[in-house]
Amino acid sequence: MTQLSICIIETGASNPKLVEQYGRYPDMIQRWLQPHLPQAKFIVRAVFEGESVDIESFDAFIVTGSPHGVYDDLPWIKPLKEQLRTIAQKGRPLFGICFGHQIMAAAFGGTVEKSAKGWGIGLQDYHFTLPDLPDSKVLVYHQDQIITPPPETEIIGGSQHCPYGALQYPFAARSIQFHPEFTNEFVSALIQFRNDPINDREEQLSALQSIQPPNDTFARWVADFLLSGQKKEPAMMQAPSQGQ
Repeated sequence: MTQLSICIIETGASNPKLVEQYGRYPDMIQRWLQPHLPQAKFIVRAVFEGESVDIESFDAFIVTGSPHGVYDDLPWIKPLKEQLRTIAQKGRPLFGICFGHQIMAAAFGGTVEKSAKGWGIGLQDYHFTLPDLPDSKVLVYHQDQIITPPPETEIIGGSQHCPYGALQYPFAARSIQFHPEFTNEFVSALIQFRNDPINDREEQLSALQSIQPPNDTFARWVADFLLSGQKKEPAMMQAPSQGQ
């Protein structure tokens, strides 16, 4: 079996106290996906710490969540957008989570802002348009969200709070605002540690004790997508050459 080389583009980290207990975002992503991609080798490139990404060295790419905003004046934001466009032009599968979802939208012509609806924290009801993804509760933790999706993207999932919660691009790229790589325990810890404004704090903490989102179903879906780049002709995966 051919080994699949997947680059996890790390764009930020949680508080060191939480990292000590739960690991960094790439650790969570690998634990979540590895059972469905036993042939994959995950390699982390922490762009927010100055590491570079050699696009030619990888078969597929995942962009992590981050405490940063895509509009922040940080030296690695603009180069990352340019690299995302290059990845898409080369037809390599590209998948984004939370901040990854947002920076992909910004790179390909969409807009991202702090939502007037405030924070989305805990479990939210998401509706999906794809037959292999069930409507379900998912784990979220964000204030920023996509306000205008990029041209020609298909909205494949969302919630009342976040209508553009999952996107399919007209090339080999997908992204989601929610966090199937997180565990309920980690989200509970985030809520209690960060103390961000949340109206239903106690209700969410209680729900996280009893409601388990179908994270494994999302893992299978993402694994199939990352593998799909080995099955498609390059001509089927064209991406725009320009973006913001």
